[in-house]
Parts: sequence; structure tokens; C-alpha cells
Amino acid sequence: MARRRRSERRPSTRRLKPKAPAPSSPWPNIEAFVEYDGNVSVGLLYPIGCAAVASDEHNMLAALVRRPGETFHQLLDRLDHAIDRGRQSRDLHRRNQWLIGRQYGHDRTLTVLEAIERFNSAIEATTAQLPDYVIFSSLPGAGPTFAPRLLAAFGEDRERYQRCEELQKYSGIAPVTERSGQKSWVHWRYRAPTFLRQTFVEWAGETIPRSFWAKAFYEQQRAKGLSHQAALRALAFKWIRILFRCWQDRTPYDEATYLLALQRSGSPLLKNLSTST
Repeated sequence: MARRRRSERRPSTRRLKPKAPAPSSPWPNIEAFVEYDGNVSVGLLYPIGCAAVASDEHNMLAALVRRPGETFHQLLDRLDHAIDRGRQSRDLHRRNQWLIGRQYGHDRTLTVLEAIERFNSAIEATTAQLPDYVIFSSLPGAGPTFAPRLLAAFGEDRERYQRCEELQKYSGIAPVTERSGQKSWVHWRYRAPTFLRQTFVEWAGETIPRSFWAKAFYEQQRAKGLSHQAALRALAFKWIRILFRCWQDRTPYDEATYLLALQRSGSPLLKNLSTST
């Protein structure tokens, strides 16, 4: 009987309290940017320091360095305003700009190309003062792009690499031979510094139209059935041996001297050299 009376009761007409609206975000532009597949990161950006960066798959919209004494919320406020300014601009040139908060507390707008040019100028001015720079600037196809990268690859400590094979293996240029029973196979090194390996391979490709023996060696490897990339790695492997000797002896590279050395040793590469020229 009690159950029937409870079921016969009229439903309650008591109104529910409306939910409180969600508090507005203090950084609406950051939230909107992230919602549309943007990426925002805050943390240590070596060697600049603590920075807040907003970027997407196309470009970097803003990069702000944390000012001295600035709180985390203040840094996000500046980033939110920077994103708002970048999104309001319809100029393609300004859309490809990134904002760098400088140490003295004011933001300066630099285009990406201007920033790259500043880095290139600083690298060129610094490396030109190093005593070993003349060794790598004398290489064919090195120029202002690859000479500093090759200089950084070798360094100035002559005791770091006792033999050229150590650098060939460390850079990932030297292949790996696997053996199991009566079977063996060769593959490239999986664990190696990517940028270092890329430096040697890309520069080796630049030497083909600028070095007589490099062109002949590349064509020889392709005639053996190697792919373009495998032939470039083989050429880089040979170049490291030459560079290691120049680096150890502190002597710039000379093409004529190396060709005479090939002639004295009776290298079969000279046959390819005569046909390729």
C-alpha cells in the first residue's frame, strides 16, 4: 500500500538551480589557437632560456623570451597578445613573422629570413677567426654553408678521434655488417647523429660537380648498382678519410696533390677519371 501511494505521488515541480557559467579563460587567443591545431609550449629553449612558443604546421607565430622577474601568468599574457596580433594581420609578410622578446624588455619583430641572416653572419664571423677554418674552407663545395658544419663535426680536439674509422662509425657513414652462421648482410647504422650524418652526405653531393675524382668515384659506385644515396654515403666515407688526414696534419686540401697520390698508388679510379673527363 505504501509503495502504491508513493508511486501515485505527483512529480516534484521544484526547479533545479541553473548551472553557473564556466569562467572565461584569461587567455582566449591561446585556447582558440590550440583548438585549431596550434601548438603552444613553455619551457627551457636552449641557449635562449625560458621561452613561450606558439607555432602550427606552417610557421612559427610567436616566440617570446621570459623577461627578468616576469611571472608565468605575465608571460602567457604577452603570448596571448602576440597571438592576437599575429592572427589579426592579413598581410602574408607579417603572418610569417615571429616575435622575439629581447633581454632588455621590449619585443622586436623579425622576419624569419632576417633571423636566419643574422645567425649566418654570426657563424661566418666566428668561424673565420678559428685556426682550423682554413682547412675546411678550402674544400670543394664547402663554402659558407658546409665549412662551419664540417669544422664543428671534427672540432679542435685532435685526441677525440684516434683513427678516421672512429669518426666514420660515429657519424653513421660507415655501414654495419651483421653475421649469423654462414649468412652476412650489410646495412646502415641506425643509431647515429642525424644532423652529423646529413652534413657529410649533403656535402659529398656538392663535391661531385666540383671535384674530378669525386665525380669519377660516384659514377663508379652507380655503375656497380648502388642507389644515389648509397653512392653518396660511399663518397662521404672516402672523403672522411681525406679530411681526417688534413685535419690531423693541419693542412688545407689540395685537389692536385690528391690526384698525384692516386697516380703514385696506381688507383683504378684514374681509369674512371679519364673516361669521365
